[in-house]
Amino acid sequence: MKLSKLTPDEKKQKWIKNVESQEMRRVIDYKNAGRLSDLYEIDKKESWILRTIDDKKIRYKLKESNYIIHVGSGMYPYSLMDMYKRFPHIKYIGLEIIPERAKVSQIVLNATPAKEGVEIKVEDGTKFDYSFLSDEDMVFIGSDVDTDAVFNQVLKTSGAQVYPCAPYKNIWLTRVM
Repeated sequence: MKLSKLTPDEKKQKWIKNVESQEMRRVIDYKNAGRLSDLYEIDKKESWILRTIDDKKIRYKLKESNYIIHVGSGMYPYSLMDMYKRFPHIKYIGLEIIPERAKVSQIVLNATPAKEGVEIKVEDGTKFDYSFLSDEDMVFIGSDVDTDAVFNQVLKTSGAQVYPCAPYKNIWLTRVM
């Protein structure tokens, strides 16, 4: 079916499946080659959290942050790993609602130095308790996550700053991989 004939929801589902498939293929290829630890080498263009921080011109806030949370961190938490490599003084948490994705994510992390500073939790970001976060901490919402619901939950339970994460909300409407 042509992309132009898909509904917005069908485009979103196709985009999610494609991203998931690409991440899984990458992890499997590296694991089969005995190079799982090489997944720690992140191409800067894949560091979506850092790109968001730079787009919003808020890099200065990293000096005060104790926690960064990525809601919808996926099975290959490359953006969290890149942030840990650059800013190891911050604690990183990836929230992933699908247990199988979180399990793969943990396998990747365990093969890298990021296992020391990145934690993956099987949680629904729309129900998670963010109350341990301070006003200086940041929550980044993955582009395939219900941004409004997570935003409301963060505001209800904490004073943390919330940002839609690059490649930003509704990317699937313009680009299906």
